[in-house]
Amino acid sequence: MPGNPVAVRADAELVRISVVGGKLVMLAQEHTIYYNDPAGGPATPGRPVEVAWLAFGLPQNQKVMIEAKAPSRGKGHMAKDDHGPLVTGANPLYSGKPKGAPSRWVYNVILLDATGEQLDMIDPTIVIEPDP
Repeated sequence: MPGNPVAVRADAELVRISVVGGKLVMLAQEHTIYYNDPAGGPATPGRPVEVAWLAFGLPQNQKVMIEAKAPSRGKGHMAKDDHGPLVTGANPLYSGKPKGAPSRWVYNVILLDATGEQLDMIDPTIVIEPDP
């Protein structure tokens, strides 16, 4: 039975995280978002200015955490270094707008059980580009 549709804001790049056979899967390991300097006016239509993570197939009592890797931690590329937890595919988790461009934000997606034990981890990248 299909679930209810989930709305994701039009200014966010959808990043799908799936749990298949107890393992994390992301079809795209790299996503691009565009830094928009608020002093330059509103964001350009059709340009994603942040990421919206959604988790699909997440078993009950498991959660997904998003954590900046050491090369990106504390650099201020993204609104925060850590995000989460994601506990359902019904609610997107938004990254917040990046703080500058160009840069690459490397992070870990971590699958945890109910006790907080790590079950799996993958390491995608977000590319932050200036909004043309």
